[in-house]
Amino acid sequence: MKTNKTRAFISSTTQLKKAIISISALLNSFGQGDLYFGVEKDGKVVGIEATKKTLNYISKSISKNITPKFDYQISFLSINSRKCIHISLFGKHSPYYAYGKVYKRKENRNIQLFPNEINQMIIPNGSYKKFWDSLPSDFPMQNIDEQHLNKFIEKAKKSGRLKSGDYLTVGGLKKLGVVQNNRINNAGKLLFSSDNPLRVDMKIYSDDEQDNLVEHKIIHGNLHYVMKRVIIFIKSNMEWKDKNYKDHKEKVPEIPIKALCEALVNSFCHRDYKNDESNKIIITGDQIEIYNPGKFPDILNPSTNREKNHTSFPRNPILANLLYLSGDIKKWGSGLDTIQRESEHADLDVEFKNGGQGFSTIFYRN
Repeated sequence: MKTNKTRAFISSTTQLKKAIISISALLNSFGQGDLYFGVEKDGKVVGIEATKKTLNYISKSISKNITPKFDYQISFLSINSRKCIHISLFGKHSPYYAYGKVYKRKENRNIQLFPNEINQMIIPNGSYKKFWDSLPSDFPMQNIDEQHLNKFIEKAKKSGRLKSGDYLTVGGLKKLGVVQNNRINNAGKLLFSSDNPLRVDMKIYSDDEQDNLVEHKIIHGNLHYVMKRVIIFIKSNMEWKDKNYKDHKEKVPEIPIKALCEALVNSFCHRDYKNDESNKIIITGDQIEIYNPGKFPDILNPSTNREKNHTSFPRNPILANLLYLSGDIKKWGSGLDTIQRESEHADLDVEFKNGGQGFSTIFYRN
C-alpha cells in the first residue's frame, strides 16, 4: 500500500496508543487524514483479527483520549484480501491533544510539540495582539520568581503533559511560550512574577443582603499563590460535616473541593485582564460566590451548557494552555460540567451567571 503524508499505518490493534497519537498528529498537521490498522509502516499489508467489539473499543479509546472532539468514520476494509481497519478523520479545531500532549507529523513520525509551538497553533502569526495574555508585559525576565517557575515545571512534568527540556534559560522560557518580543508576556507575568500582579477581594457578610460586612481580606500575588490562599480562605469559612462510612468517619465540605478548584481556575483563566476590577470572593449565609471581570463567551450559554468536551473558548489561550500543562485544567471544555456534576453529587445547587461586567459561579449553601 502506498504511503503519503496524510496516512498513518499501524500493524496491530495492540498498538492502540500509538494509533491515537498518530490521529492527533495527523489532525494537527493537516486537519484530516487516514489511519489503517493491519498495515506495517512501509505499506506492507499484514491484516488483523478483529470484530465489531474491536471497532467499539477503538472508538471509545479515541473519545476518551483525544480532545477536542472531531469527525471520523471507522470501518473494516479488505486490502489485498486481508482484513484491515480504516479510520477516516477530519477536524478543524486544532490543537488536538492525545493523552494530554500535542503532536505533529514529521517524515511519517509523531513529534511532541513544545508549549510555544502549541501557542502558534492556538494563535496564528500576526493575530497574537488580539489576546491580552500573549502581549509582552512590563515585567523584566530577571525578576522571574524562580521558585514558582520550578514548581510549575515540576508540576507540568508530573502531569505528563510537558515535553522534556531545560526551561530555566532564556531559550527554555521561549519554548515554554512565555516570551514575546524578548520580553515576558502577560501570561508569564501572571504565573511567575514576583511583583504581585493579581489582586483578589474576599468578603464575608453576616446577612444575605450584603449590608453587614464582617470580614474583608485582600490578597496580592501571582496566580498560583493567590489561588492557594483563596482556597484556604473558602475552606476555613464553609461548613464541614461528618460523613459515616463502614469503617471510619471523615469530614466532608459543603462545597466539593473539586468543584471549588475548577470554579477558581475558570475564574482566573477566563477573566478580562484589561478590566482593572479585581476577582472577588463573596460569602454570605446562603451562598458562596466566585466572581471575575469579563463575561462568559457569548457563543456559549453558561446556564445550559452541559455538553461534554465542547470546544473551549478561553479569553486567555496562552494562560489556559499553561494551566492545562500544569494539570490545573483537567480537560478542555469540561469546567462547567465538572462543577455542575460535582455539585449535584453533593446535593448542592450551583448557578453560572453573567451580570454587569463579569461572570459568577454561585454555590447555594444548604
